Amino acid sequence: MTNHNGHNGNGFGAMDFLRGLVFGGLAGATVAILFAPRSGEETRELIRERSDELRGRVSQTALETREQISDFAHRVQRQGGELAHEVASGAEALQQRGRDYLLNQQGRVERTAGAARQAVEESWQEAA
Repeated sequence: MTNHNGHNGNGFGAMDFLRGLVFGGLAGATVAILFAPRSGEETRELIRERSDELRGRVSQTALETREQISDFAHRVQRQGGELAHEVASGAEALQQRGRDYLLNQQGRVERTAGAARQAVEESWQEAA
């Protein structure tokens, strides 16, 4: 089973396999060319063909790697934007809770001050 990075739990992913396949193919082709009984012209032609084939494989692997990196970068960017939105929403909610708390406390202070003012006025009226 592979995870979202293309790795299969043992630390090797699809791109690692492809790179190994390309470089293993290159090594195998080189050994086969060097030890095969062919004429110089046939060997040079075979080397040219294998080089072209390998160049195509390397280009394809590079393209696939670029696409995977681009996909990963877009995924990270999207998730970062979502996280920023969540943080901003949480900050707004916290600010609102703070405002509500302050308004509640202000109301309590005003009510207490009003009650104290009334008690003082009543006591002055009784004393007079």
